[in-house]
Amino acid sequence: ASFAEGMKACPQLQTVNIHWNSIGEAGAASFAEGMEACPQLQTVDIWGNSIGEAGAASFADGMKACPQLQTVNISGDRIGQAGAALLREVATRKGIKLSI
Repeated sequence: ASFAEGMKACPQLQTVNIHWNSIGEAGAASFAEGMEACPQLQTVDIWGNSIGEAGAASFADGMKACPQLQTVNISGDRIGQAGAALLREVATRKGIKLSI
């Protein structure tokens, strides 16, 4: 099952910690899709997962869909300057504490 499918089954989810799981770009995109189904999500630790710029862009879209999101840690990934800029833009606009 994908992250998106699993997260849709857990709409009350508030905290996710999936560091060092090598989810890569596809996993980050699936996780971001699942974030839409979790309006109460507040904290995401997704660091060290082989996420690059494309995954960071997907994750930035997922952040937009979470009204309660307060803290995101996506450090230890190779998101590049463009990916970091996208994440910072969303985090700043929504008041999310972001660790890159």
